[in-house]
Amino acid sequence: MARIYGEQSRMMLVIEKYYFFSAFYFAALVLYLSLGVLNNIKLLFSIGGLIAFLLIVLPIITLLLLIRKYFKVNAIKYYLGRKGETKVRYILSKLPNNYVVFINAKVLPPYNIDFIVLGPTGLFAIEVKSHNGQISFDGSRLLKNGKPFKEKDPLAQAMSEALALREKVCAKFCYPVLVFSNGGVKLRFGFNDQKSVYVLKKEFLNKFILSREKSIDDNMIVSLEEKILQYVKNNDKSMDLKINFIEK
Repeated sequence: MARIYGEQSRMMLVIEKYYFFSAFYFAALVLYLSLGVLNNIKLLFSIGGLIAFLLIVLPIITLLLLIRKYFKVNAIKYYLGRKGETKVRYILSKLPNNYVVFINAKVLPPYNIDFIVLGPTGLFAIEVKSHNGQISFDGSRLLKNGKPFKEKDPLAQAMSEALALREKVCAKFCYPVLVFSNGGVKLRFGFNDQKSVYVLKKEFLNKFILSREKSIDDNMIVSLEEKILQYVKNNDKSMDLKINFIEK
C-alpha cells in the first residue's frame, strides 16, 4: 500500500454545500411565490391582476428558477468532482509500498495539484476531471462530445502543473496525467500522450504508472519526497501524514 500524505480539500465540500443550500433556498422562494399566486387566483381573472402577474410575478419566478438552476448545476459539479477525487485516492492507495502519494498538493501556488505520485517509475502530476461523455482529441485540444471544454483547457492545465512541479523539485522529468473519474466517460487513447499529456480513465491509472520504465532509485525517491513534503507544508500548514486511512 502506498504512503499517503494529505487529504482532500475541505473547501470543495464547503462550496458544494453552499451551492446546494442556495439552490434549495431559491426553490423555496419559487414555491412561496407560487402558493401566493394560487391563494389569489381570482385576481388573475381581472385585467389588473393578469397584468401584474405577467409583468412582475412571472418574471420574478422565471429569474428565481434560472438562479436555482445555476446553483444546482454547480452543486452537482462540485459533488461529482469531490467524489471523483475520492475514487482516485482509493485507487492510488493500492500502489506498492515503495510509492508515495500527495493529495491536494500546494507545491507552487497558484498550482494546486490533485495528486502527486512518486515511485521507482517516476514522478507524476495528476489532474482529475469528473466529466462524462465522449472525450476526443482534434490535434490541438481535447473535445467533449465533439465540442471544446467550457472551462480552461485541461491539457494545458495538466501540463502546467507538471512543469511547475518538475522545476520546483528539480526533477529530470514529471509525467503530466489527466484522469477522468466518471464511470460514464468514453475515451480511447490507450497510453499514448495527447500533446505530451497522458489522458486516462481512472481504472487504468495504476497500470499506467507501473508500466513506465524504472527511472528513480531509492535514494532519489527519499530526496524528492522530502523536497515535495517541505514545499507542500510551507504552503499548507494542515498537511499531515496519512497512512492506512483510505475512504472507499
